[in-house]
Amino acid sequence: MNRVGRGRPMMSGTNQVQGVRDTSVGVAKRIYCCYGVHFPSIPKLRKEYGDLLLSCGLIGEAVKVYEDLELWDTVVYCYCLLEKKASAVELIKKRLAERPSDSRLWRLVMLPMMMLEVSENRSARAKRSLARSAYNRTDYEMAKVLWESAMAMNSLFPDGWFALGAAALKARDVEKAIAGFTRSIQLDPDNGEAWNNIACLHMIKKQNKESFIAFKEALKFKRNSWELWENFSHVAADIGNYSQALEAVGKMLELTNNRKFNVGLLEKIFLEIEHRSTSSRTQSSLGNNRNACNNYIQGDSDVNSVADTSPSEFNMARTRETSYLIEVLGKHLKQIVCNGGGPEAWGLFARWHKLKGDLTMCSEAF
Repeated sequence: MNRVGRGRPMMSGTNQVQGVRDTSVGVAKRIYCCYGVHFPSIPKLRKEYGDLLLSCGLIGEAVKVYEDLELWDTVVYCYCLLEKKASAVELIKKRLAERPSDSRLWRLVMLPMMMLEVSENRSARAKRSLARSAYNRTDYEMAKVLWESAMAMNSLFPDGWFALGAAALKARDVEKAIAGFTRSIQLDPDNGEAWNNIACLHMIKKQNKESFIAFKEALKFKRNSWELWENFSHVAADIGNYSQALEAVGKMLELTNNRKFNVGLLEKIFLEIEHRSTSSRTQSSLGNNRNACNNYIQGDSDVNSVADTSPSEFNMARTRETSYLIEVLGKHLKQIVCNGGGPEAWGLFARWHKLKGDLTMCSEAF
């Protein structure tokens, strides 16, 4: 936010706070507006003013407001911003001497175990602090256990479920990680990172259908991640959805200026197309032979009905899809080789021309 953008709300907030104590307009006149204006209580208004000062960088002024309101945990936070650690520690000790059961101050002094003890093991906030601390010191197994315990106390905390999934993932507990990320997206369906993690975990477990579904959800929120498109292309190919796989390859090329591609995946798709084309020609040849032989078949009505059967809708759709895949694959290969590509990409491009029947271009590519 620029200076003008900050100055206007600060000026407005200052006027409101000062106006509350202004006695130039009597109560008898102001009382008429009592129910017509949604006005917060004076302490709440002053706290909002303090938050505004803090956001504008006026930390010293904000400290005065917070001290008047006795918001000691926020005052300690301001001291930390001002790098007055000695003042912060002194204030914490002073307040704890007066209120030894203040769990917020125990959390600030980095003693969450004491905070948990004071709350008689009922503070989900303390357990979350302990879980974060365990995660930061790479004790992932302990972090996982603590996050489980914290979420059992307060399950409506999406970030907590995500953190549980992350800790379980680091601890190599794949099932618990999937469960944590799943609960996270149940509370926050727009969490693209959680969807991505679920997809990758299913990918590790070779559960390609589940991974495919999760990747599609993740891509709704992270469409500019070429790594995500690459993973999606592999999963789509593994479940036989080659059109989606090629679409993902195209998106990956677009995002990386044709620099990132996987020749192994393109080879796999090409072999599938080649197999389909060979099978289609074989079936066509068998169909012609069958029609020729049918001229000599007489008598049995069942035989005649089989001989007269037209190609199934499935085969027709498959043929159309194969033609589409050939064209899209050729388009992507052309993009790759025009940008350098490498010998493997050129070899695949030559084989594609051979499949199309263009032997001249095939020899040039080789």
